[in-house]
Amino acid sequence: MRRAVGFRNVLMHEYVEVDDSVVIARLMDLADVEAFVRECATFVEVN
Repeated sequence: MRRAVGFRNVLMHEYVEVDDSVVIARLMDLADVEAFVRECATFVEVN
């Protein structure tokens, strides 16, 4: 998730110019975000 936050900062604060195709590709593969959500759900269920 740290990388996702960093990417969000780049997009929102325009630190560098970002190729739209990179953003679209990133949105097409959300496996890491889905895994994070599963881990959070498991944590909540257990605790």
